[in-house]
Order: sequence, then C-alpha cells, then structure tokens
Amino acid sequence: MSIVITGFADSDKVPGFVGETKFGASKINIGSIALKLLCVGLKTSAGTATADSDVLEIFSGDDADARFGKGSQLARMLRRCIKQNRGYRLYGAAVTETGTAATVVITIANAATSAGTIRFWVGGDPMDVSISSGRSAVNIAADIHAEFQKHPEFCCSSGVVGAVVTLTIRNLGLQGNQYILAQDLSNGPASVTSTLSGAGAAVNTNMRFFGGGAGQESYTTLLSVLNPAWFNRVALGSNDAASAAAWEVQTDEKAGPLEGRMEHVVVGFNGTLANAIVLAQTTLNNHRFQVCWLENSECHPSEMAAAMASERAATEQAAPNSGYDNVTLQLLGQRLFGDKPLRTELQSALDSGVTPLTTDGEGNVVVVRAVTTRSLDGSTPDYRTLDVSEAVTPDYVRYRLAVGWTSEFVKVNKHVAPDPREGEPDRPAGVATPSLWSGYVNAELANMERELILTQTAENPAQSEYNYAANRIMSAVPCVPLPIQHQIGVSVRQFNVSA
Repeated sequence: MSIVITGFADSDKVPGFVGETKFGASKINIGSIALKLLCVGLKTSAGTATADSDVLEIFSGDDADARFGKGSQLARMLRRCIKQNRGYRLYGAAVTETGTAATVVITIANAATSAGTIRFWVGGDPMDVSISSGRSAVNIAADIHAEFQKHPEFCCSSGVVGAVVTLTIRNLGLQGNQYILAQDLSNGPASVTSTLSGAGAAVNTNMRFFGGGAGQESYTTLLSVLNPAWFNRVALGSNDAASAAAWEVQTDEKAGPLEGRMEHVVVGFNGTLANAIVLAQTTLNNHRFQVCWLENSECHPSEMAAAMASERAATEQAAPNSGYDNVTLQLLGQRLFGDKPLRTELQSALDSGVTPLTTDGEGNVVVVRAVTTRSLDGSTPDYRTLDVSEAVTPDYVRYRLAVGWTSEFVKVNKHVAPDPREGEPDRPAGVATPSLWSGYVNAELANMERELILTQTAENPAQSEYNYAANRIMSAVPCVPLPIQHQIGVSVRQFNVSA
C-alpha cells in the first residue's frame, strides 16, 4: 500500500523531517462501545418527563424517581436495572397511561389480645406492621395504612375507611392487575384476622393479585418517537399481545438491511405457563424477543424484564455469545413450592420459546435457560435459533463487520473493482475487490473464533462477488455461534469388589 502524508508532495525538495500524527489509526473495538438499554413503561404525574415524548438517560435511582415519579412502574424498572447490573447506558421512556387503577383490599377483624407483627409484601417489597396489645380492628387498619404511607417507593398508595385498607396501584391500566399482595400473620396477634379480597384472583389465603385495573396503553406515538433511535436492548413494561405485536413490527423494521439497528427485547410474565406460551409462540415467535416466565412472581413482570435485560446488556457488552443458566436475577423468589416449575414444565416452556425462571433452595430467582421466542417455522418446530446467544451473535458479527468496513477497510480502499481475470495483473493498492474483502472478513471471523464467539470459521468462509450493475461487492457471511454448554450425561455405575 502507498503511504501518503497530506501536504507533503513528491515535488517537495526542502531537507528535514516531515511527520504527522494520525489518531485512531487502529481498528475500533466494538466491545468498548457501551450498549444502550431502554426501559419502557408507565410514569406518574409526579415525574417531570413527558410521556410519549421524552427519552432520557438515567444515572441513578433518584434520577429515575424524579423523571418518572417515585413508585411508578417505569421508575421501579429502572431501579431494578441498577440493582441487577451496570456497565451499559440506561434510558427510560414513558408511554401514556389510561383507564382505571387496580386495587386490593385488606380487612381487619378483632382486637389484638397480645402484641405482634404482621408482615406484608407488595410488588415484592416487604413491610412490617407492629401491633400493640389492646388495639382495635379499626386502630390496626389505621396502623397498616400509616405504615404504607411511609413508602412512596412502593407500587401502590393506601387508603383506609374503618377497618378496611384499600391499596391502589400508582399507575392506571390492566398492567396493575399483575401485582401481588402477600401477608404473613404467623407473628401477629393470634386474635387478629386479616382478609385479602378484591377483583383480582387469590393465589391462596394470604396472597392475592390486584384486580379491577382497566385500560390498555397504546404504543403508536411512542414507537414513532423511538423509531429513529437505536437501543441495543429493550425491557418492555407491557406483556399484552397488542403491545408485543406492535414492538415486534418495529423491531423487525429497524433490523432490516437498509436500517441495520438490531434490537433485542425482553418481556416478563407471571401468569400461567399456557398463557406465557401464547405470548411467546403465537404472538411473537421472533428471534429478537425473549419472554421470561416466573409463575406468581410477586415482582411485577415489568421488573422481571428489566432485571433480565440489565443482565444481558452488561454481559453481552463484552461477550455476545453468552449463556445464562443459573444466573441470579435480583427478584423476590416464589413463595409457594407448588409454583416452582417441574422438569416437564421446563421442557414445555423451552420447547415453546419461553425462558423459564425458577427459585433455588436459597430463595433466589435464577434463569433456567435463556431462549428466544422463535420455536416454530409455520407449524414445524424450529430450534435453529434457540438460545439468545444464537440470535445475538449474528447481529454482533453484522455490526462488527459494519464498523470494520466503515472505520478501516473503506478508508484504505476508496475504490472498488471486480477481481482480476486470469492473466490480469493484481488491482492497485487502494482498490477493493471481492477476494480482498472476503480475506478481511475471514480474518475477522477467525479472530471471533479465538474470542470464543464463533466456531468452524475455516469450514464456513465468506463468499463474495462483484455486482456490475451497482458497482459494489456483495458477500454471504456464514457464522456458527460457539455452542453454550448446557448439559452433560454421566452414568455412575456401582460395582462390587471382585474376589
């Protein structure tokens, strides 16, 4: 290649050293480019951000509260991200809420004949209420209300009338029906009863979903605002079919060949496995989506999505080909043993594009296996892109080659031509050809094999050709993600001692 110093002409005859400093001459390492994680959810009127308009970078939990309102779905999602992991750039965008807020009712009966403590959990957050001996049912309800009032960071507000406490989710809409209130009366006064009621379904006597929330937010306006932007990972607060479908359309469009803005979206679900399968397999069935399922999770599905997306954004920053088996998510574990998935349920979930979460023996929420929602090709099972790593890795290769072409290859090869025919001389330096580009790509693929991202690169080289109509190079680049080790089979065989 010819070395040129701008301004130092071949005709220059003045003696002396002539030098230049060229900054950034090396290849850009895309692992040093911070991934962007966007959380999308509901705000309250207390937040200074404008719904369906502002897309704001968030640096702390207090920042999230100020922009989107303390205790709002979106502020809690952002706080969950910060608690889970960091190492990426975090953003929030609110969608306009609509409808009616979900509620649940606590009814106290009988006076306390002894002192004790009742513990509540709402949205996964614990709260203790100390009760003195002799307190009436009305007084105890007032004590419960007063304690809830001390926690503006909780997902709900509190009101009290007589011996009845009503908790109301801070945001409007159907999503509020997926919050859970739980209580533990074992250390409370034996004479006191606390009954949970409302429109939401009972999980058991001491756990109940909020209910009565109505109204479905629309993402039409916000999606148009977000369309020009690129966020590598998205935690979606909604998990209804209409919202997921709308996000799927835009995600596919942004990842198209003329756009090249690949995004991966995480959704949470705390209902039944059957309904999680409908969302993952019927509504989505998409390589760039992940549906995390934790039945009867007391942490809202939006926070489940935030925790998983946070872990992925931090991990995939440097290691795109990553597995998440047994990775701990900073969520409250399932309270009931019966909610923990059986092996048959885990198999059904993974067969259907659902990422199952479970609760380990220490009460931690762990990922069983992180998979994409892609499980069908028409009606035929399709597991060619099963693990999320198998969806992320090709996008990583695409982006890495794009950055390499832009920052390196095209700068030293400003012209283009077909490969020389047999007998023709080589193209001059500075002229890109299909074989030259293929050589560059194959070297990058080999580098990625050494970095434990790809495998079998020598057996699957890039193939390039010249497009005479457009005067450009066109290439096909196979990439085989290095498989994640999930299983091993071991047969332990007992033998008797031989004589």
